[in-house]
Amino acid sequence: MIDYDLNLDLAEAAKASGIKVYVLISSGAASSASRFPYIKMKGELEDSVKALDFDHTIILRPGLIAGDRVENRPVEFVVR
Repeated sequence: MIDYDLNLDLAEAAKASGIKVYVLISSGAASSASRFPYIKMKGELEDSVKALDFDHTIILRPGLIAGDRVENRPVEFVVR
C-alpha cells in the first residue's frame, strides 16, 4: 500500500542518511488498534516510524479538512 510503504521507505532512507529529526504527517485518529483500515494503517505507520528511533520524531495529526467537494463523501459529511 503506497500510503504505508512509501512513507516508511522515506523514513528508513532518512534514518540511513543520518537525519536526526523526522516529521510524519499522519491522521487525526491514527491508532494501530483501530477497526477502521485507514486509521489502523496510519497508526501502524506511526509505530513503525517511531521504531526507527530518530533523535526526535514529530507526528502531525491534522483534523478533517472541511470545504466544498466535487465528489460525494458521506462519511465526512457525518463527521463534520
